[in-house]
Amino acid sequence: RYHEVFLDLFNAACPENDLKWGWWHGANPRSIGREATLAGLRWLRAHEIAVRGHVFLWPSWKHLPPHIVRLRDTPDEVAIPGLVRAHIADIAAATRGLVNEWDVVNEPF
Repeated sequence: RYHEVFLDLFNAACPENDLKWGWWHGANPRSIGREATLAGLRWLRAHEIAVRGHVFLWPSWKHLPPHIVRLRDTPDEVAIPGLVRAHIADIAAATRGLVNEWDVVNEPF
């Protein structure tokens, strides 16, 4: 029933959390995970629902995944830019053809 009502009322969607970095990699305990997220995106595409991806990067220590935050103020901090690029390449490749547009940086400061 939910699918029917959604298709009747909407022509676009933006997953609230599932494309955020930590959720994408399962760092958040409420995450549905990468595969379930991709299945949802495929369902939306099959029903010609435009999708906005939210978000490649949220530049705040509070919103970065734990494995990135742990690098802060350590000699390994220099690896962070490369990890950011790798994350963006990974999620962009995995969602290619499923996401129409992306929020690249959320709340820049």
